Amino acid sequence: MAIPGVKLKRTKLYSIVSEINAQKYDIYVRLPNGYDDRPADKKYPTLYILNGQWDFGLMLSIHGSLNYDGLLPEMILIGIGWTEQETDEEAQKLSMSDYSAFLVDGQLRGGAEPFLNVLESEMIPFVERNFSVNDERYISGSSVAAWFALFCAFNKPKLFRKYILSSPITWFANGFIFYIEDLFFKSGQELDAYIYISYGELEPNKQIKDFVNAVRSRGYAKLQIVDEEIDSVGHAGNKPVGYTKGLRQCFQRSHDSQPSTSLV
Repeated sequence: MAIPGVKLKRTKLYSIVSEINAQKYDIYVRLPNGYDDRPADKKYPTLYILNGQWDFGLMLSIHGSLNYDGLLPEMILIGIGWTEQETDEEAQKLSMSDYSAFLVDGQLRGGAEPFLNVLESEMIPFVERNFSVNDERYISGSSVAAWFALFCAFNKPKLFRKYILSSPITWFANGFIFYIEDLFFKSGQELDAYIYISYGELEPNKQIKDFVNAVRSRGYAKLQIVDEEIDSVGHAGNKPVGYTKGLRQCFQRSHDSQPSTSLV
């Protein structure tokens, strides 16, 4: 007898095939409580969760708990994964393929640039056509996904307003993200965003700190960047605490916020 898989309550799963990179993606959606009975003019911010096959359920629980305590606004959670991945090993390969970029003979290679186009031109429009959203978009990710979010910040600075990032691999491709940020700075553009970066005490994090300090030294007028070391955890174990603290840092409690009636 086939045993059905576990389904997260009050979530929806959509699949799309990208016309840009021909990849098949799963899009996980969690709508706020009371979404169906909302006023006609009610619109919600969106949080895009990279590596949704791992982090969508985690972020759903974290957001639900903080929202219950009145510490976060309601928002629509959007997880992004791959339709064809079945194992963690497959997901890791697809993650590294879509979220990375590097130079070969002076030419940009890797899937990050095409996937950024997928995100901007296909996924976000899909969400904004189908759900009641405002123009406040946030993004979260860990490891190479966090690296991609930084790549996004310095290539499409208006796409997201807040970044909740866990252990970005700033050492990747000989510190290529330093080069990307340097190009952005020299272009004279501004980055109007809040970036929170966490890393584990037990992982090598010197280059993460170096990157944060390099960005701070630029004096971007509209950028807030915060970094935090999480005690007694490593590269992956940092996520639950880092995501919790990152969301808490990114949002201040409103004076009229009330606890929710449901955790998730």
